[in-house]
Amino acid sequence: MQRILDSMTTTPALVLNGRLDVVGANALGQALYQPMYGACGNANTAHFAFTDPGARTFWQDWSMIADDIANALRAESAGNPCDRLLTELTDELAARSPQFASRWARHDVHVAHTGTHRIEHPLVGGLTLPFESTPLAADPGQTLLMYSVTPGSTAQDALHIMASWTTSHP
Repeated sequence: MQRILDSMTTTPALVLNGRLDVVGANALGQALYQPMYGACGNANTAHFAFTDPGARTFWQDWSMIADDIANALRAESAGNPCDRLLTELTDELAARSPQFASRWARHDVHVAHTGTHRIEHPLVGGLTLPFESTPLAADPGQTLLMYSVTPGSTAQDALHIMASWTTSHP
């Protein structure tokens, strides 16, 4: 899977497990999500969203993202009720974040497979990025998240700049 990710040079892409840990990423995906990697060190989107104050700036639609993350974790919990690491993650998030605790208590189960994320990247500014996610048949429990851009948009220009950084700074 990493070879496929690495071949995707013009679109940010990540592979997430059911706990929303980033288990693989291409260079552009790492560059896009650099604030998450730098902030918490463990590259978990749920942890970043609910425990790092920078997440509310990074995701311009933080409330929607927070709902999606809690709902995805609830769906994963329903499918894997004995996952000790998932239970530890949700217990930690509920204890550390009232925003997560209230969303978790709603018991909403929904996984967003398509939509748009509005990201305020600290180096290139605002990006509006449509996304698609798809389960990986060969790797059960893992999902490929891919972003795209509208041709000619400022987001496309920003991703070109980020891509030039990833090729000149391995």
